[in-house]
Amino acid sequence: WIYASVIRSSGDVSFIKPGGSCLECFYRKMPKTGNNAELGIISPTPTIAASLQVNEAIRFLTTGKSGLASKLLHFNLRTNEFKIFKVQPHKPIKEEEEEVIAGVEGGAE
Repeated sequence: WIYASVIRSSGDVSFIKPGGSCLECFYRKMPKTGNNAELGIISPTPTIAASLQVNEAIRFLTTGKSGLASKLLHFNLRTNEFKIFKVQPHKPIKEEEEEVIAGVEGGAE
């Protein structure tokens, strides 16, 4: 499964495979942020999440490997930040395990 979720201007994408990290591993404590009907979504957010899902599918189908297995890619369009969180199967995310892969403010690098 290639999972994605979006709300407001942020989203998450992950590759979930049997025996690896599951949704519960990523979201041990579900945030109480409301839902999309209440909070809304900035229109490019789902498009970017879907593009990342398609890219991950193409990568897996052509190489047999995933760049996001046991990882959660989180992006925020308001701050133009992309972060990858590494997660061990059946263990919660720890902030110190965060790996920032891009943080762009005010333009492209």
